[in-house]
Amino acid sequence: MKRIKKLIFLTFLVMTVVPAFSQDATFHFFPRYAAYLRNTDMQLKGSFYYKANTDRKIVALTFDDGPSAHTERLTALLKRKECPAAFFLVGQMMTGNRNRLQFYNDSLFEVGAHSYFHFNSNGAANANTIKNDFQRSMNAFSSLMPDHTVKYYRPPYGIVHRNVIDQMEAHNLQGVLWSFDTMDYLRPRPTRQKAINDINSHLSNGDIILAHEGINLNLLEEMIDTIRNNGFTIVKLSELMEYPNIIPF
Repeated sequence: MKRIKKLIFLTFLVMTVVPAFSQDATFHFFPRYAAYLRNTDMQLKGSFYYKANTDRKIVALTFDDGPSAHTERLTALLKRKECPAAFFLVGQMMTGNRNRLQFYNDSLFEVGAHSYFHFNSNGAANANTIKNDFQRSMNAFSSLMPDHTVKYYRPPYGIVHRNVIDQMEAHNLQGVLWSFDTMDYLRPRPTRQKAINDINSHLSNGDIILAHEGINLNLLEEMIDTIRNNGFTIVKLSELMEYPNIIPF
């Protein structure tokens, strides 16, 4: 029976995933993360959304690790640029920064969960630990942002784990990762020229762009302009996810 199920799943991949790669899909990952995904079971990766299979020149901009000391200035810049964005919020940060949650209350913005403690599920893979983290994260949203419907979950560090997927399903959350990494978390940070060159060279249709709230705002503004000057429209994450998913590797 297990062998039959596996054959059915592989047939599904051939019919859906392989044609997507024929459309010259590209991914811009940090090299170590790319190596991690290559060695991750396709059935686990298939629970996450990475990149839209579309001919339209549309991309989505996402920010992790809020709310933070950067939230007010970041959201003000995005509103001035009329730039949609999705924010993946950490429950512990929400509890400690309640006064900053108001800045996400704009029709341009969507919010998703990014765990409560920003744990590493490879090191905290116990099912009860992950279950409790999810519950606390969902409680933070229901108590602090009751007007927001949370649909999306991004696991810390992009770790794909069976226990995480079980909890996403239990809370009716769609897993979201990314296909274009700004690498703004590196120290030292990528130079301005590299950041702009990466957009010019690697950004492609349907990309989900990963950034963090602490990104340099002057650079972010230039990145937004560069994305648009290359003919791309920045759309809400929810609009991008109306298209079929392209799974890497």
